[in-house]
Amino acid sequence: MSELSNKERKGFTKIQNEFVDCYLSYFDPSTSKIYLCLKSHIYGKRKSCYVSEKLLAKKSGLNIRSVNRHINALERANVLEVTRRPGYTNIYSFKSFSMWKPELLTPVSYPPDTHDEPS
Repeated sequence: MSELSNKERKGFTKIQNEFVDCYLSYFDPSTSKIYLCLKSHIYGKRKSCYVSEKLLAKKSGLNIRSVNRHINALERANVLEVTRRPGYTNIYSFKSFSMWKPELLTPVSYPPDTHDEPS
């Protein structure tokens, strides 16, 4: 993390309650990481960002191939619009919640916690 500029490390990222309350269960943890990393680059009145896949990989702890897979998943679910620019960083824009199709993401299911059960 020390290689990130001070500008990138200051401030906060606003996440809408609707995302947490209605959509988070559809995202697997790595897709959520990419969503949050992209959101952290959209601030103020900006509606889009351009960030390299390499930086997304560094921030999320994923490899570039995984970053691409999760970006594609967000794009398929109509969460994200990607403007691909060969030779340059892509432009990422989030669509409004009303356009999202979370059913196109596989809901995350975890095995039940067994440590809470009496033995």
